[in-house]
Amino acid sequence: MPFKIAPTQIVIVPIVFEKSDKKVDKVCRELEKKLSKNFRVKYDNSNNKPGWKYNEWEMLGVPIRIEVGPKEMKAKKVTMVRRDTRKREIISEKQLEKKIVQYEKVILKNIAEKADMHLRANINEAKTFAQLVSVLNKKRGFVKVKFCTLEKGGEKWLTFWRHFKSYWRMYSLRQESYC
Repeated sequence: MPFKIAPTQIVIVPIVFEKSDKKVDKVCRELEKKLSKNFRVKYDNSNNKPGWKYNEWEMLGVPIRIEVGPKEMKAKKVTMVRRDTRKREIISEKQLEKKIVQYEKVILKNIAEKADMHLRANINEAKTFAQLVSVLNKKRGFVKVKFCTLEKGGEKWLTFWRHFKSYWRMYSLRQESYC
């Protein structure tokens, strides 16, 4: 999800062991308080394991995950993971806010590029009625059809559509004349 519209922009996940539990919790709460001034932040201090938390927040579309464990705490660093690339990066606490602001723009650009590539890869073209049927049977996505090239100004297409519309899910049928 794009950073600006995500309900939760950053999630903080503690990596805790019994001995370091309270220290890590304190650092996570301080981070949450600090970052909450400029971002929508959630500190996940639930009893679930870290892997479960990662999955849950990934499914909710949170763009940035910050992991804090005993090693990071001692080094005064955090591990930051971007949802769009799944890239992990170890960053000092001092540079964290600057890095998040940088990633805000990069994440949006990356999501837009991926969506555009996905759309372009799923647009197929059919020049004849036989190609249209073949594409619909073999591929997924969108089919670009020039209706005026079908016999009798598209009448065969409409007959085809009325007959087979229950077999294919067509969420949007936009008829434009390319003639």
